[in-house]
Amino acid sequence: MLTPLGLCVYPSLSLLPCFSPSLFFSSLFFSPFFSHFSLLLTSLWLTRTTHHRNLSLEGINLRQQQHTSNNNSNKAMTQVPRYHNSPPAGPDAPVCAGTGRERTQGAPRGSTASIKCTVEAEPAENIRWSWIRKRADGTEEEVPDEDVRVDGLSSSVLVTPHTPEDYGRFLCVASNDVGEQREACVVTLVPAGPPDAPTNCSVSPADPSTVHAHPTTAALTITCLEGFDGGLPQHFTLETWQDNELIDNMTR
Repeated sequence: MLTPLGLCVYPSLSLLPCFSPSLFFSSLFFSPFFSHFSLLLTSLWLTRTTHHRNLSLEGINLRQQQHTSNNNSNKAMTQVPRYHNSPPAGPDAPVCAGTGRERTQGAPRGSTASIKCTVEAEPAENIRWSWIRKRADGTEEEVPDEDVRVDGLSSSVLVTPHTPEDYGRFLCVASNDVGEQREACVVTLVPAGPPDAPTNCSVSPADPSTVHAHPTTAALTITCLEGFDGGLPQHFTLETWQDNELIDNMTR
């Protein structure tokens, strides 16, 4: 089968010579233009965008053969990374999972806290971890491997702070077969304390669909911005009072 990009694609596993006049693979680390190549295929998907030609490959070894008028020279077999989506989004060295790579965690003195780091990576196998501890007094040390726990794409260390100097920053760096994480995930361990009060509270009528059809029923929606959680998970309590008497309360 000849694709719109000039590639010969066959469903079975075979070594195929194909011809493309001026196919440009900027992301495959080859010379920009070549005239003849061979593909060892396990599976292949092709997509095209309006302004660019994108190639999505999975599990492919590619050998480029550059022809001249007198002789042929075969370049070394190149392992093309594994791609799952189109346009290709991997493979990738690990990156911090979630929206941010830094967060704060609280722990009271004398209590043991589990500091966890989670990454996204492709491939997700053979993840290796290293942890650096930067104490509040400015000293820095590597966390011993025996203190590091690993669970797939997550790793954690147990810390029991006894003095103010035991608090500080923990940096975790993961690596896979593609490479090492460029930016470390950072967890700042702080002394746990009471949370800050909610701010910017406002009251508005509730959605009519949530109010039962009863002449004495009224509903309000109270919206607040949560404050700093003190380094620990926080809960919110709403109380309803009338004439100095507690009518109802709710905790979330």
